[in-house]
Amino acid sequence: MKALPSWTEAFSLVSEFFTHEHQVFPCFNAPAFMCLLGQQYSGTCTESPAWWVSLNSVLAIAQRRRAEAAQSAEAEDLAWAYASNALAGTWDVLMRSTQLSSVQALLAIAWFFIGTPNPQPSFMLVGCAVRLAHSIGIHVESQDPSVSSAEANMRKKVFWIAICLDRELCLRTGRPPCNDLNAAYVDPPMGSLDETEIIKTVEGHELNLFKGQIQLAAIQSAIYQDLHSSKAPPNGIADSVADLLQKLENWRTEFAPSLTHDSAARCEHHGLMRLYFSYYNAVIVVSRAHSLTYWVSPNHPEMSALPSKMRDSIENCLNASRCIIGLSKLIPVTWKSFHW
Repeated sequence: MKALPSWTEAFSLVSEFFTHEHQVFPCFNAPAFMCLLGQQYSGTCTESPAWWVSLNSVLAIAQRRRAEAAQSAEAEDLAWAYASNALAGTWDVLMRSTQLSSVQALLAIAWFFIGTPNPQPSFMLVGCAVRLAHSIGIHVESQDPSVSSAEANMRKKVFWIAICLDRELCLRTGRPPCNDLNAAYVDPPMGSLDETEIIKTVEGHELNLFKGQIQLAAIQSAIYQDLHSSKAPPNGIADSVADLLQKLENWRTEFAPSLTHDSAARCEHHGLMRLYFSYYNAVIVVSRAHSLTYWVSPNHPEMSALPSKMRDSIENCLNASRCIIGLSKLIPVTWKSFHW
């Protein structure tokens, strides 16, 4: 077990996490987290497996960012040591700790593993987080009068972070999501998103990344429901594809107006770049459904011999793929974990 860093180092790492990751992953309340951090180092913190996992996950994420900036193998090993601390506590979180902080802890360590070559750990951890969220009831509107508005808002936020990660990983891997929004749904916390989640684009526009993630996750959910689930209408693929592409275009207009087939001119905030990649991946998944017979055919027919809608779908896939390549060239070499 890796010992925790000194107070000065821990405070610095946690502060960096909330400065650089909070807009993309607003899973914690910064003042509350800092208060618990102070209690940890003053010896007054109660033992909690969820807190241990959350703290070490945050340290691991921030330390990895430092390691990438310095391109230091030793610093990267330290990040993995903190991640190992967090993993060591996940069993206790799953078996003994059923509360909101437990869901936050699982999502935090899952967020670390999203930046690794293997999607399996994050896929399993997010799945466990969603199931744990069901166990404590944050997938439905709370009727408990003792729940404050701030706590109710955090419950919604944590639920939608789990949904966003679940949908993203499922669309990447082709697996079904853990939560059906048609069966278990709580309104997104759109009216209570705070200023700490706002970023500025290179053009000076203010943008709420979490709101963009939520709306894209809703579209990703519709993609699975309309194209890949057993309920998908076999004869209505063309209509579903057209509707989904329009939803994606509406999303692009609101959250990425500068994103065109010429790709972004400059590298944006890493959270926004991640959304760009997710958007183009969704475009490919949707368009490919309409031209599946073309992609799986061993002998591709001439484009001119294909129906016009199929040609359009193929062109959409190719354009989105070129844009992904263009975006990849903008990613700094120090963003090692981002490439995964």
